[in-house]
Amino acid sequence: MTTPTAKTTTRAHIYEFSVAINAHQSFIQQDRPVKPTQKQALIVLAAILGYGGWGVYSSLLDQPSDMVIVAWRAGVIQGCYAGLLTLINLALLELLYKRLHRRMGPTPAIFCALALATAAQYSLIIPIHLINGTPNIALTLLPGFVIGTLFSFAYLWGLHHASLSR
Repeated sequence: MTTPTAKTTTRAHIYEFSVAINAHQSFIQQDRPVKPTQKQALIVLAAILGYGGWGVYSSLLDQPSDMVIVAWRAGVIQGCYAGLLTLINLALLELLYKRLHRRMGPTPAIFCALALATAAQYSLIIPIHLINGTPNIALTLLPGFVIGTLFSFAYLWGLHHASLSR
């Protein structure tokens, strides 16, 4: 199996991120109000498919054929916990931002909430992959870290702007 080039890997992640953004924008542009559960369901589905698929792909790189089961198990594990942690992360980001915003203002609250939520997530994610024996843990988690951090920042920024319009 060949290792993907940085160019193809980056294109794949940009495409995944743009699909999620376009789906989010289509929800926003609808005439009828979107229920929070619909938006969350779409975000969770994107997390399950995107991160689970990447977990399988990255775990198959340069591995012997007997690691296929481990790679699929890594993808299923990563997809399942990505969906669950996405839901938890949304709630945690909102809670942290609201509490910290009152104490320190919006900009520090955004960065502190982002750092705390990310640290909480990865303190759970890394041991799960260590227990599973996932090959290429750093490669498996890197795209999720980048995309998840950008998404969380955008989500917090949206919360900040929503609080300004109230």
